[in-house]
Amino acid sequence: MTDEVLPTPQNKPERDSGIVRFFQKVNKFFKEPPAQSALKLSGRIHEMEAAANKASIDLLQFKQEIDNKIDPYLYSLVCNAVDPIIKEISHIQKVREHLSSPSQQVKIFHRLVLWIEKAKKWTELLPHLQANEVVQKVIVAHILGEFQALVDRDVKIIEDYLYHALSDLEKESQFDELHREELLSRLQPLLKNFSELKFDSKVITIRSLASWRHTADQSREACFVQSLQLIDSFVDMVTPAAAFEGNKESKHVTEILLKLAILEDQIIKLSMQLESLENSDEKNIKTCLTIIEQLAVDANEMNCDLRLPHEHADRVQQAIEALESMRNDLDSYF
Repeated sequence: MTDEVLPTPQNKPERDSGIVRFFQKVNKFFKEPPAQSALKLSGRIHEMEAAANKASIDLLQFKQEIDNKIDPYLYSLVCNAVDPIIKEISHIQKVREHLSSPSQQVKIFHRLVLWIEKAKKWTELLPHLQANEVVQKVIVAHILGEFQALVDRDVKIIEDYLYHALSDLEKESQFDELHREELLSRLQPLLKNFSELKFDSKVITIRSLASWRHTADQSREACFVQSLQLIDSFVDMVTPAAAFEGNKESKHVTEILLKLAILEDQIIKLSMQLESLENSDEKNIKTCLTIIEQLAVDANEMNCDLRLPHEHADRVQQAIEALESMRNDLDSYF
């Protein structure tokens, strides 16, 4: 889980020296004709690509224009939020280059829609830079949105884990509907805790964001672990261990879900660490590259596992893309 999510005011990000190259790369990508073997996009998907092109240009210009126009602390927070969004469009571009079916194109369309929405939330701030309270409100909303998305992800993993556990139990003669109701009843308070974390109504100021996020992540992690432990202990209680061991396939799926959750959290932590790296910090750069390689091995093993649930394949692919992007960024230091 992340220990630090916000940069310190004194570490103000330098103006991005690669903005021009990135701008040219974006333009080149959207202007290049598709490969002969690729399906041609048309209609709404084509329009969305054009909209994403404009939004990416606007976002790069936004980052340039806000430098020295807002409080340095606010600027560092904005960059901490905007930089991953700028990198994300590169990930989407790489995926688009390998499109091979209409269903994949629909997924790209959906990702472009979501990406454009995120980009516009920041570019629309440009006329309001003199109003610090407006900028602060958007920053707080962004951090809260990120946290709420992580809560949703954790709950989804727990639901999947519960589904596989119940599927196993239903195959055993010792299991009945009363057991199901009892397990759901025991799990309900923990799921309620997730909901309370997600919709915490207390006022969060711009200066308290870092400490709030650290505490909230600790609570989220504890709730996540307790939920999985509760399911495991209940299964052990109502089912003989030998019988449960007999269903290796379902156990493997639950292990994948846990590994995927851990992988995603490690990527988040590593991404935050990279934000503070300096070009001269060769030792730490090499350490991060080693970590990336290890995580990439784990991600590719999951991606090649035929037992990976179909509904989670996109998450594994996005993890692979994120690691590849981080590796490319670090390689540019040498």
